[in-house]
Amino acid sequence: MKREPIPKAQTVYTDGAKNGFAVVFDGSQILRQPVSGQSAQKAEVEALIIALKVYSSIPLNVYTDSLYVANLALVIETASYIGKQSTITEQLQVVQLLIWARRDPLYIGHIRSHSGLPGPLSEGNAKADAATHAVGLSCVTTEYDKALQFHNKFHLNAQSLRFHTGCSRDQALQIVSLCPTCAPFIHSPSLGVNPRGLQPNDVWQTDVTHFPSFGKLSFIHVSTDTYSGFIFATLHTGEKAKDVISHLLKAFSSMGTPRCLKTDNGPAYVSQAVQRFCTQWEINHKTGIPYNPQGQAIVERAHQHLKTYLQKTKEGEIYRNCQGPQALLSITLFTLNFLLTDTGGRTAAQRHFSPPTVQDAQIRWKDLSTGKWQPPAPLLARVRGAVCVFPPGTEKPIWIPERCTRPVNENSRQNEVPKMADPATVVLTPSSECRDTPHELDPACGIPSGQVC
Repeated sequence: MKREPIPKAQTVYTDGAKNGFAVVFDGSQILRQPVSGQSAQKAEVEALIIALKVYSSIPLNVYTDSLYVANLALVIETASYIGKQSTITEQLQVVQLLIWARRDPLYIGHIRSHSGLPGPLSEGNAKADAATHAVGLSCVTTEYDKALQFHNKFHLNAQSLRFHTGCSRDQALQIVSLCPTCAPFIHSPSLGVNPRGLQPNDVWQTDVTHFPSFGKLSFIHVSTDTYSGFIFATLHTGEKAKDVISHLLKAFSSMGTPRCLKTDNGPAYVSQAVQRFCTQWEINHKTGIPYNPQGQAIVERAHQHLKTYLQKTKEGEIYRNCQGPQALLSITLFTLNFLLTDTGGRTAAQRHFSPPTVQDAQIRWKDLSTGKWQPPAPLLARVRGAVCVFPPGTEKPIWIPERCTRPVNENSRQNEVPKMADPATVVLTPSSECRDTPHELDPACGIPSGQVC
């Protein structure tokens, strides 16, 4: 054992983490070994053992960010007795034997982690530290490692993680449930629907939410397409009419223009400037029922979804190289729109820009007012427990209970429109006055279309 670094010797960096990985980085490759169920100190000692075993026949400099391991190395070589009461007695004995067996000089030193200082030592330690959570693509050997790496970047939910990485359902659930960033945000799936469009850019909901950590840009204007679930958000210093118009223009450049824009009754949305703007763009602007938050339930849920992923993205690896509120929002929107998938494996962007066709998708349906089965009608959309059909000779589509429908033939179910599964579905309870009554499509209605009472 040497007290000073050895010139021209191989230099390696060791690190370990609570998630069960001991890592050795030699400047060109990463050696990683799972040590599940152990503390960070045990993982650090295990990483030292790996380094001593792999580089046993050459002069070696070992740098660790664990002061515990560095101080241990100073006395372990000459220790005459290692007490059995220690939880790492066996590991210490292995370290001692490996040091005794060496014929080449060895130096073990300490380096501060996350110092941000320039130089090869800080860079090497940073790479070893990063590898305890996710290894580079060249080092990924299993589907689990690939899924873990992808999740640490974007913190996707289990369903989307399975779609993008090909890991099993159990592996995806395990990765998400064990992630300290995602665990606080895990919630039970929601049921029910809210008024929504039957095609992209049919009905939008727009609102403003606040994210105090963004400082002056804490006003986040959010628009979501109620059919595809595509979310667009912009940062502003206020929520005046000029901010609303600026947000909508940016949204139009990314999503297109909506047929109907649904907002609350806020002063900015009912202002003459916004009304003139909607008229100029030929947009039907509706404000719904005053003081009724259920009318904006989809965008309110989008607020929650957006804030959840803003918090999770701050802990992701991608954001470490892109600081600032705008970068954080952009990465979050990319994750929500282009990575999160529904049960059919389609993202919000795919649902918005490549909607499914409705060719030959027809079903027979029962008119609850007469109790008679009606001729086949085109199937426009399907949600949990209800379907939307457009009977010939009618002016508007209607929603009916799924139990009151029958496929025309076997091909009809194969060709039917997939369920509208977007992240903004919410729970709403309809009134008792319209039990078992099909509702016409009216986005401004207080009763959610698609929800059959």
